Amino acid sequence: MSSNRFDPLDENEREWLSSSRRVRRRRAWASLLAVAVIIALVVWLVIAFLPRNGGRSITTPVQTSAQDKLIADSRQALADWGRFGVSGDLNQVKRSFWPDGPQYKQLVRESPQLKQHPIGPPAYQFTLEDPVTVLQAGKDRLVRGVVKSTRQGTPSRSFRWDIYMRQDLSAGGRWRVWTVANSPQR
Repeated sequence: MSSNRFDPLDENEREWLSSSRRVRRRRAWASLLAVAVIIALVVWLVIAFLPRNGGRSITTPVQTSAQDKLIADSRQALADWGRFGVSGDLNQVKRSFWPDGPQYKQLVRESPQLKQHPIGPPAYQFTLEDPVTVLQAGKDRLVRGVVKSTRQGTPSRSFRWDIYMRQDLSAGGRWRVWTVANSPQR
């Protein structure tokens, strides 16, 4: 039994058709390669010209200056002091105040009275307002600024304070309060 199929294409037409398929296949691969090169170029441009954060790459952890660390530790000490002020609990200020410093010794004297008659929450909010001046004071740093004291139900007060901070190298360089004094009038 022989199969007699009808074939509308002759040999030349078949050759032309297969060569046009090859050309289309080559064009498709060339197009894919061109798209891949363009995508790679765009990715490289984005990474190479990515906006920098203060000269640092966005992926680099932000480093704070020594002065920023000092001011942050000063603000933390004030927050701790605000919690102490409503409880008399010296544990609230142990990390932020030098135990042999004049300010901590004053808090030790105030603690029994506060513990006997605790005010209770919410804590006082001591806010060191900008601008802040930092001065060298021997081995201490003097943080000078206006400290605003607020607490729900009490009128807010402002103080011009000099906060004497001393660095504790055994605590990773943390700055701790040595003492606090009223700033001289200008």
